[in-house]
Amino acid sequence: MPEHVIAQDALLEALQARYAGLDMLERKVRLIRHTTVKQRYFITPLEHLFSHDGIASRVEDYIRRGTSLAVKAITRALMNAQVSPADIGSFVLTSCTMPAVILPGLDAYIVNHMELPHTVRRLPIAQMGCQAGATALAQAHQYLLGHPNENVLVCALELCSLNVQPNDTDDSAFVTMGLFGDGCYATVVRGDDRGAGLHILDTSQYLVPDTLSDMMYWNDELGNHFDTKREVVPGLKRGFHAIHTFLTTCHCPPSNLSFLVSHTGGPRVMNAVIESLGVEERLIAASRESLCEVGNLSSASVLDVLTRTFDSYRPHHGQRGLLLGFGPGSTIEMMLGDWQESGGK
Repeated sequence: MPEHVIAQDALLEALQARYAGLDMLERKVRLIRHTTVKQRYFITPLEHLFSHDGIASRVEDYIRRGTSLAVKAITRALMNAQVSPADIGSFVLTSCTMPAVILPGLDAYIVNHMELPHTVRRLPIAQMGCQAGATALAQAHQYLLGHPNENVLVCALELCSLNVQPNDTDDSAFVTMGLFGDGCYATVVRGDDRGAGLHILDTSQYLVPDTLSDMMYWNDELGNHFDTKREVVPGLKRGFHAIHTFLTTCHCPPSNLSFLVSHTGGPRVMNAVIESLGVEERLIAASRESLCEVGNLSSASVLDVLTRTFDSYRPHHGQRGLLLGFGPGSTIEMMLGDWQESGGK
């Protein structure tokens, strides 16, 4: 995580001072309070969070700070998995918050800054938003079906603060300023099926019809402007039948799920997941904790929840669980797996 920790109360105080006199300001502030976020991490301190020094400066920060965070996260992931950089055959990088398109992508910068093989098969994902972390795990799974003797490195880097637009004052902009944070997570998906973690059984993806404009970027000379509408949650709920279809195909009714690794989204998204699946509230505790303590990290959120599952909500060996990602399109990414301990306990 970046070094600057900003409490939500401090951010709200700064927002009220900056936008004093703005029409309906108190209502917009209440929208932020409803996110349940208590704090977030950013690459910039609070006093600089609402400044815009131009696209070139933001791109420079993205490359420099993003590469640094990614190298740290990847180094830790490799150590945890007891895998050396030379053992990585494929590298999937999700990063959906770059301030502008860059060529080469950040994946090339990362390979050049550490000892990953220059023969590694790289797959950058930049346009799948919050679902991308789950999609990256699914892509790793697909790759390993054809290359079972290799390992895939997955890294999710999101610097949402580099897309803050100080001049945007509609409800969507305020929710964005109060919800999203910066962070980078990495994990290794092993081809040899050794070690502890989520043993992936099957994956599926569903694009909900007629939801293209529910959450999207629009662009101008200042960069990306994130627009999310009230229809996001109702739109996702119209696609939740796909989750039930997936579970039915896998012969796993929701009642058989012992753990849930769900993208955080916001309180309404998590409420909808629990309601739709008909499972106990405790299954989404790690997701609610993640949103509270780090905010919505876009594609990195599901890896933060997976980390908390490892550390604080660890399932028993052999228990079955579901991993979910939600993103623009609107898209639902689904993954079924069993929890596995290296010692089989």
